Amino acid sequence: MARNRIILKKVAKDSTRRLTFKKRRRGLIKKAGELASLCGIGVCVVVYGEGEVKPEVWPSAPEARAILSRFNSAPNIDRFKRVTNQEQYLRKRIAKARERTSKADDGNRERDATIMLYEAATGKCPVADLNVQELTNLGLVIDERINHLKERIERLGGAALMAPPPSTQPAEASSSLPPLVPYANGAGMEGNKRMKVSTHQKGWFINMSTMTGDAGTSADVEGNTGVGTSARGDMMHLSN
Repeated sequence: MARNRIILKKVAKDSTRRLTFKKRRRGLIKKAGELASLCGIGVCVVVYGEGEVKPEVWPSAPEARAILSRFNSAPNIDRFKRVTNQEQYLRKRIAKARERTSKADDGNRERDATIMLYEAATGKCPVADLNVQELTNLGLVIDERINHLKERIERLGGAALMAPPPSTQPAEASSSLPPLVPYANGAGMEGNKRMKVSTHQKGWFINMSTMTGDAGTSADVEGNTGVGTSARGDMMHLSN
């Protein structure tokens, strides 16, 4: 869970301020010790508490005096190269806060102009009712959208030119006929022969039956009923 941003201002309540001072001073000394141990440099901390007669010195008073003497003996250029006082620190924080505020204002202005653009396009907010500042913001948003579209068109056009040409070879037409099945050990050929013979016999039997029926009919017409019946019986016996 993210910690809440702390507002850097003096704590109004005395008890809370004293408790905060003790915790922060302890943390400052701990960080100074870590910096000295990890980097192998000389670090000293001198903290004057509110209402305290003697300051708290770390790591010790003699070591702190040696480090301060070394600092004071350095040339002014080296000594004040990275020195920051309270005023400079506050000025830097104010400049950063103004920069964040300016970015937030630009984002809000762009968002309002975008909403205004859509409302003007749909007729909810007529352009004639806008003032000079609103028209200026609207024009900036429109110009930004146009530039964005132009850049996208250029990128797409470049990508289309770099793409390889499509293949011109015609696709092979797939045959609609089923594949031929090869005969195995002559079984297919024998089956085809039997099918042809059976079909031939069936056709012969149909022709003979038709001829028999015609003979019987002609015999009945001529009045020779016995001849027709005998012929039909012979054919039935022959077919059996």
